Amino acid sequence: MQILDKQIQDLQQREGVKRLRLDLDADAKEWLVSVAISKEYGARPLARLIQRELLNPLSHRLLEKRIREGDNVFIRLNESKNGLYIKPNHESQPESVPGSSSRRGLY
Repeated sequence: MQILDKQIQDLQQREGVKRLRLDLDADAKEWLVSVAISKEYGARPLARLIQRELLNPLSHRLLEKRIREGDNVFIRLNESKNGLYIKPNHESQPESVPGSSSRRGLY
């Protein structure tokens, strides 16, 4: 678990993610360790798994504005127990397009 905790600390130092408070529960941490750490490769696959299961989804949710700076982000093991679930704090909202009008059909 120490290796995982170090990797999570490193993740939280990345731009965009460092203003979030990541809350991984014990089941999520255990799943990451059980999937990524092997006798053959050690902990090397852990960084790739963290990128695929945490960094990439966090980045997408930030771009979609479902996660915002300063948010607590809850990361749990999904119901199927084969991946992680990142609970979005906000529903994405469409960006307003400059020059568009909310009075459609009048022009």
